[in-house]
Amino acid sequence: MKEQTIRLDPGLNIITGQSGSGKSIFLEVVAQLCGAVAGEELIRFGAESALVHGKFNIGSDKMSAVCNILRHHNVPTDTFSTTSIANHHLPENAVGAKSEPAGLSDQLLVERRLSFVHFNEGDEPPVDSLASSRMMSTPLKRRVRSACRINGTRVPLKALRKLGKVLVDFNGQSAASHLAEEQFQLRIVDELGGTFDLRHRFDELSEHLLAKKHEASNLVSITSNEQEKLESLIHDINLVGPEVDEDKALRTELSRLEGIDATLEDIARLSSVIKGGDKGVDAGVKYSLRVLTSQLTALLANARRVTKSNADLGIKLNNVMDEVQKNDTGLQTNFTEADTSTEQAFLRLEGALSMSREAELLIGDAQTCLLDYANLIRVDQEKRKACVKRLRELEKLCYTIGVQSSTEAQEAAKVASF
Repeated sequence: MKEQTIRLDPGLNIITGQSGSGKSIFLEVVAQLCGAVAGEELIRFGAESALVHGKFNIGSDKMSAVCNILRHHNVPTDTFSTTSIANHHLPENAVGAKSEPAGLSDQLLVERRLSFVHFNEGDEPPVDSLASSRMMSTPLKRRVRSACRINGTRVPLKALRKLGKVLVDFNGQSAASHLAEEQFQLRIVDELGGTFDLRHRFDELSEHLLAKKHEASNLVSITSNEQEKLESLIHDINLVGPEVDEDKALRTELSRLEGIDATLEDIARLSSVIKGGDKGVDAGVKYSLRVLTSQLTALLANARRVTKSNADLGIKLNNVMDEVQKNDTGLQTNFTEADTSTEQAFLRLEGALSMSREAELLIGDAQTCLLDYANLIRVDQEKRKACVKRLRELEKLCYTIGVQSSTEAQEAAKVASF
């Protein structure tokens, strides 16, 4: 048979036909999709491969079990799409019911490709090939290899076997013999009670428990001397009482305190620049502004005296200017311009004095702000000493027991106690 497609209806499907029409091949195809062992006779004579693919409609009662298997083999479960089965057209030569199934269903696409892998006599067959029970008599040997996919994702053959146990129930002449098998009985009970997921979880926990028991059985007993050292180790750890990430937290705190110390040094340096030394030695900004204000005050006082003298002189010259005005108008213009320039310069000096006094006040406020901030962030030295002492205790403990951190020391205490 080169190619054949068949579609089943919901409910009972009866397949009839003459001998050699393909009834057994159909059952073998379903078995291959469920992970059955593949023999060389499944590949048509003269061909190098055979492709089998099927679309399974997953009901709500099987969805949980199927999703668990898919997740275990890294098959995305979001590839399920609720689609009408009628939208998936089969070839015209499809064998099966003519009516289309009603309703919606989640589809699972399963594909298995069987192909020959050739190798010479004496060579080892490929690791990923599935050996057949039949051997070729020719010197050039070959094996059947399976490539399996679920919803387009490559999976091992055992994934199809697990899926087949959930999706397909094979019954034949020897089906009744399975009733004596414990696993078959459990499967029936789980299906009736809806406890398949719980049993699957129980099996996982049981395997984990057995593995831990096996590890415990391999533990070597210790001598009395080793017991004394272990008890001493536990005593030292309990005496220090390390917490998780405690050493890391202490180092972070000490680093923060060092940053505060650097900030306080910067504040002291700025305060020194503002204040300066005593009696003008290494004069600071504040002292320099005070000197500038004093000099500007004296300069303005002297300017006022000069201005007053000029005003008195101007009164005496008024009479003279009245006589001269008639003969020389240019002289009057020069005197007027000189008086205006003097007044403007006097006003600018007063403005400079005002700004100097304001600068004194501002620099004083700046110095106060710096000192207030320094007092706010200043650290209690006792707290620093306590952090340093505690960190040294933890580092000494870690060095003694041969671990890298307080977290490892705490874990070591738990293991030792166990």
